[in-house]
Amino acid sequence: MHTFADVVKKNPDAVKAVIAQNTCTNAHGDTTIARDDPWASEDVWDADYERVKETDRYRGAYRAAN
Repeated sequence: MHTFADVVKKNPDAVKAVIAQNTCTNAHGDTTIARDDPWASEDVWDADYERVKETDRYRGAYRAAN
C-alpha cells in the first residue's frame, strides 16, 4: 500500500501542478483566498480565532509582523 507521502515523492511535478491549479494568487504572487470561496463565509473558526488573539504568542507574532 502506498502512503500519500509515497505518491508525492514519486510524482512531485504532478502534485505541484495540481496545487498551482487550485491556488489563488494576487498580482504580487501571494497566495490568497478568492472572494467567492465558500470557506470565506465559514464561521466555525471564529470563536477559536478570538480566543487565540488573546494569547501572548499571538500578540508577539502580530507585533513582529507589524
